[in-house]
Amino acid sequence: MAEKNKTVKPVEVLTDDKMRDLFGTNYSNIIYYNYDKGAWNRNEYLGYDLTVANHMTSQYWAPAVKGIIDREYANMELVACVVMMIEARDYKRGGAIVKSPHFDPLGTAFVGNVVYRNRRSHKIAPIGSDWICAGHFVYPDRAAMSVGEFLHQLAFNAKFRHTLMDAKVRRK
Repeated sequence: MAEKNKTVKPVEVLTDDKMRDLFGTNYSNIIYYNYDKGAWNRNEYLGYDLTVANHMTSQYWAPAVKGIIDREYANMELVACVVMMIEARDYKRGGAIVKSPHFDPLGTAFVGNVVYRNRRSHKIAPIGSDWICAGHFVYPDRAAMSVGEFLHQLAFNAKFRHTLMDAKVRRK
């Protein structure tokens, strides 16, 4: 019996160049956890050392987020969690969706987003303009050093996670 000729689609791997394409001018303003590499794209953000925080996130929260999102959203494979600092006045409330937020290097709040690969096409999907308010602090250094909180909220706050992920599903 002859085997059918199956063509396996190549999987698009997340690279720094792909992130530059997705985020454009904001690329230098973000920090992200890359699941294809199993690591953050940097050990500092806005001049603050994140080595300790990144270790905690990489060891515990990142695997939890990936497992939950990959299970709950069958057509999506999580490939990155992205964080960007914004000005406090642009921060609505924790868990609120904001459209096209603006980076602020002295911001005391941050927003988060995710990058995913479509399981059928194996291609990385466009990010869209929806970000979620993920943290607000009094001082910029505390905000910058707390970027891993975005992953913690995605893993352990179902309402927060579904607000962001459902916005992505609806956008398709």
